[in-house]
Amino acid sequence: MDNNRQHAVFREILLEEMKTDIVMAKEGQMPPSLYQNRLQDLKNAMEAALISKQEYESLSRQFQTSVKSAEQITDQAYAKCCVEESDGSIQYFWQGAGNSVVIIFRNGEDYFPVVYLNDSALGDKTVFYSKQCKDELLAHAASRNITPVCRADVGQVSCGLRHFPSLEEALGYVITELNGN
Repeated sequence: MDNNRQHAVFREILLEEMKTDIVMAKEGQMPPSLYQNRLQDLKNAMEAALISKQEYESLSRQFQTSVKSAEQITDQAYAKCCVEESDGSIQYFWQGAGNSVVIIFRNGEDYFPVVYLNDSALGDKTVFYSKQCKDELLAHAASRNITPVCRADVGQVSCGLRHFPSLEEALGYVITELNGN
């Protein structure tokens, strides 16, 4: 795909996502971390010349007005909804600023943990978000009588994703990764 076509596709995706996000915000379904992430996405798109400065200002204004028009869902409530709507495949979900995410999903008998803390966006708050996520993860595990098991190895890798035979080991891996931040 040439650069112009790729540019047009990225722009189209961004504009579609913003339409969806504005509707979500009007319905009170825009958690604070996703709100901040979307504002940053718009700014990045303007800096990458995917949208003009006028489009950036207009979309930002529409989005912010929509967010202010209704009481918004919390990050924790949003994560809970994502888990509940996942048909049981998502075992744990956390979303933070800077498009940071921690998710553990199940596929068959294996558990796949994904840990992404965007250090460049979080800067000196990376350690704070890492601790916040770890505390929420431990509380989640305790509420379900699950004891995370930290292993010396990093599990098996399939299709570029680490996976573990138990939720306890997947939780342990996430904790180990968060401790490294």
